[in-house]
Amino acid sequence: MFHALIFIFLILPFASNGASVEALFEPKDLPPFRTDTLTLIAVSLRSNESWSGSLNAWCLDDDICTVDDGAYDLDLNDQNGYTTAFNLSIYGKFLGHTTLHLQIDNDSKELHLTKEEYKLTILRSLQGEMLDRIFTVVVTIVVIFNTFLMGTQLDLNTIIKVLKRPIGPVIAFFCQYVLMPTLGFILSWFLLPEKDYAMRLALFVVSCSPGGGKSNFWTILFDGNIDLCITMTFLSTVSALGMMPLWLSTLGTVFSPNRIPIPFFEIVRGLIALLIPSVAGMLFIRFRPSWEKKIHKIIKVTSFVFLVVFSVFGLFANFFIFQLITWRTVLASATLPWFGYILAFSVAYLLRQGWKDSITIAIETGIHNIGIAIIILRFSLPEPDRDLAMVMPISVVFLTGKPLLIAWIVRTIYHKYFKTKDGEETMIEPGKEVQISDRKTVYATTDLSTNVTM
Repeated sequence: MFHALIFIFLILPFASNGASVEALFEPKDLPPFRTDTLTLIAVSLRSNESWSGSLNAWCLDDDICTVDDGAYDLDLNDQNGYTTAFNLSIYGKFLGHTTLHLQIDNDSKELHLTKEEYKLTILRSLQGEMLDRIFTVVVTIVVIFNTFLMGTQLDLNTIIKVLKRPIGPVIAFFCQYVLMPTLGFILSWFLLPEKDYAMRLALFVVSCSPGGGKSNFWTILFDGNIDLCITMTFLSTVSALGMMPLWLSTLGTVFSPNRIPIPFFEIVRGLIALLIPSVAGMLFIRFRPSWEKKIHKIIKVTSFVFLVVFSVFGLFANFFIFQLITWRTVLASATLPWFGYILAFSVAYLLRQGWKDSITIAIETGIHNIGIAIIILRFSLPEPDRDLAMVMPISVVFLTGKPLLIAWIVRTIYHKYFKTKDGEETMIEPGKEVQISDRKTVYATTDLSTNVTM
């Protein structure tokens, strides 16, 4: 009680001497508007006594929007009923969320503005939105097609054989769905700013995504266990039906408590839709084995075409992300897959899995199926959050394979110039056919990655 009396005593002089100014905005909640457009906001000020002064209006983030002529001289008196009204013109410069701020300057008395912030949401331009829709449709088609191709590389007998000794798949599952989401959460929490909640959620979604991508390609080049790799890719894709919603409904809510609703039903439905082409591909090649060589040729051509076309188109459609890339986004995007390789290899090797299985588990863990993450983000998040979220998966795509490429170059040089004894294991070159089972032959250039969509 004593503390409450002191508090009232201290604030009463300020409350009694200051004028109260109420700011009213029309519309009350401004709908999102697009970049390169002007929108008008009607502002009304109402006071409980007469006063004169100046008002300044500005966008908190002037990279997102600006206020045209945001300074006004005001005079509220009994003749105008202590009220005034004016319009503010807001110009959208870049997509994102910000707030409109009002500040009143008056030297004669203290003024209390009851509402000094107004939320603003700016979307991509109409041209950018059209490119985004085309890009989303193309990505979806390519992901489904590549998932079908991945299914043709699956051999049920090989999967069953690997599962008879389940220690490798169990370790891979632990690394994929325990270590990686934990690492993704830590990176999102400590490296990315709190205001970039869409990017934080996006990086976490990537860390929860199943393995796949170019893992077959790199496993072959590093003389890994391709049977284990294919089995892990299939099992992690199936497991994503339960593990992705589980992680997003627990730790994922930390990054989107009230701002970004996570549509769990849509996520599960999307994962099921992506699993169907994989199963269809597996059944197709089982009943049409004569198509195996034709599919290999298709894979070789489409892998290169998809990589070139969609890298260019993906960057063109999302060119704005370069304005959002910072050292924090680069560090987080690189650390996720690179530390994933190191952690997974260490766990597998400590559990005595040997070089081939350890390197396979490391590659499968560090390389995510980014296409699944992109589809989930684009179909689940509203504008402009889905556009802002693209920064993380696109950054991860371009940084994932860099240490593997360097390691392969170093390893190739070492084997060529420093290990020349007879009987030494032959290095697998890109473009070379590799037998992985009694039925399957794949190419070292095989890229069943949905990552090629970027």
